[in-house]
This record gives sequence, C-alpha cells and structure tokens, in this order.
Amino acid sequence: MRFACPSNFAHNYLLASLITSDTWLGITDMYKEGKLRCLAGTTLEETFFLSGPQNTYKRDSDADFAVMRYSPGSREHGRWEMQGCSLLQLLHFPLRLSERLYRRT
Repeated sequence: MRFACPSNFAHNYLLASLITSDTWLGITDMYKEGKLRCLAGTTLEETFFLSGPQNTYKRDSDADFAVMRYSPGSREHGRWEMQGCSLLQLLHFPLRLSERLYRRT
C-alpha cells in the first residue's frame, strides 16, 4: 500500500485532479510535532495547507496525518489539513496514486 506524498506544486495539482473525496496523504508529524515528513522518510519541498492552524483535530497533539481536501470549485480544493486518525482508518482510505497514474497512460 502506498500513500501519495506531494512535495511540489505540480504533484499536488495532479493529485487534486484525481481525488473524489477527502483523501489521506502520506504526510505526518507523528515522529516530531510540527516537523512534517513523508511516511517514506523524505522531507517536503512545499506544503499546501489551508490558511490558519494546521492541526484541526480535537486535540492538537492528535492531529498527526495530512488530509487533502475535496471541494471542487473552491479555494480549499487540494489544500491540506492535519487530522487525527487511527491506523485502521489509514489502511482503509489510501489513495493508490500509482494505480491511477498507470491507468491514465
């Protein structure tokens, strides 16, 4: 299972064009609060958060994973926010970017 980790504008734009609902990304700060990394361990060139606080979950310390917002036609579409989740949620709602990209070519 792979999670998308858009690290630049072009990649984020492509992902935003593929999603059909809010989508978990492979981006977390669970290892060190406020320090974002891809689940694969790489760092990010850019981030695409909604304006305002990154952590929007019940308690800031629980918001460890990035979600790409699905809101076509609005400024929020394709933007990220941090949310809390369980491992079960992550395993149930992955964006399988590689499968979608291969189908398009």
